[in-house]
Amino acid sequence: MKIVLYVYDTDVPAIVSRCKALDLTSVCLLLDAIPGYQESGVPSATVLRDLTSQLRAEGIEVDSANGATGRNPGVLTDPQKNRGIIDAQLSTLEALGSNGIGTILYYQHFPHPADADDVPRYWDGLFSFMDEMATQAEATGVRIANHPVWRCLPPAPRAEALDRGVTMEDYPDFRRDDWDGPYLMSSHRDAMRLFDAVPNPSNGICFCTGMHIMGADVPAMAEEFKERIHHAQIRDVSARWPYAEEVLPGEGEVGIPGALAALKGVGYSGVLGPEHFGEPRWEGDDPERLSVEYIQAQLRAIA
Repeated sequence: MKIVLYVYDTDVPAIVSRCKALDLTSVCLLLDAIPGYQESGVPSATVLRDLTSQLRAEGIEVDSANGATGRNPGVLTDPQKNRGIIDAQLSTLEALGSNGIGTILYYQHFPHPADADDVPRYWDGLFSFMDEMATQAEATGVRIANHPVWRCLPPAPRAEALDRGVTMEDYPDFRRDDWDGPYLMSSHRDAMRLFDAVPNPSNGICFCTGMHIMGADVPAMAEEFKERIHHAQIRDVSARWPYAEEVLPGEGEVGIPGALAALKGVGYSGVLGPEHFGEPRWEGDDPERLSVEYIQAQLRAIA
């Protein structure tokens, strides 16, 4: 296993400098930062080719790219009308594969329907959409690391949820203008449901320790998902939803050493992405560096 740096722009010298400072040799590109992606849903082939070539010339591998489904539920409920969006997603997989980027970290941002009667229709649409995506991924040599969204509530929505006695079971019905949830896919159980419906091995998961937020036994999930883990992320939290708050890796209740040991135990040898470590708390503070160093230490402990 190796730690990957998430990069959010196309500034090659800055990326190289940061990788060297953290002793990292692998990056995950944010597709949103690449020209063309926000406008058409497909990254510029020229920019993507030049960016990956320049990074590789500096000894930095581009293992993965960070993308998302988008939030338009019409992709699920009216795919013919939204064919352009779907085709752009398929073209993005082709662009990644042709540049040797073997994995897309794929956030499932489709919203949970407000009307419970629409839930089966949304899921059926998701199965159809992801079946097409997985077929394209297999053809282009790209693995999809699906990431259900287990997001902590921001302070104001969290305060309201706690005041109202909201529980995890209330998740699909908790809505506020200053929170962009709930999401259709929000838990490890949802990922299992997707894999049962779309068994193509190119259709996999991002093993994120944030699964803890929505009730998962994170180390146990390594065994459950072992054939489908295409990317991994390391974060820590203080509790489960809606109480969960982000903390630095090693300072919460997730149990990251056990999660890393479980990943090693099932033979995972891919990347580990530190995330959700928060903003600097004082001048000179570098939470990203602290997170990387913590994970490096844990990897040495299980080597």
